[in-house]
Amino acid sequence: MNEKINFYLNDIEKNEHRASDELIKTVQDQLDFVQPNDYIDLMKAFDGGEGEIGENSWLCLFPIEELIEINEDYKILMEQIPDYYLFGKDSADTGFAFHKQELTYIHLALGQILIQIQLNSVGTI
Repeated sequence: MNEKINFYLNDIEKNEHRASDELIKTVQDQLDFVQPNDYIDLMKAFDGGEGEIGENSWLCLFPIEELIEINEDYKILMEQIPDYYLFGKDSADTGFAFHKQELTYIHLALGQILIQIQLNSVGTI
């Protein structure tokens, strides 16, 4: 695993099991993009985890077998940003997502975006 990534994730409570190549392929076959290599390396080292990163920051990396279900749970949001795919969040409901084509990472406020989407679908108040 990349040394810089390993440094930042040092204090995360990692899942004890690792994602197998078979599981990674099964999930990958259901997606419309190729997951970033750094992410695949993380899932092979530990399949998700949660904990403090840096000072005053928290990260929850979703286990690979839960990615599709979690993205379905956020379906309303993900329909508004179809080029992105959630892979984690922090303790304040900020989501972390891949850009499917560029394989870059972003963070977004899950709760605020969902509230805005719900308000827009209902109409103006």
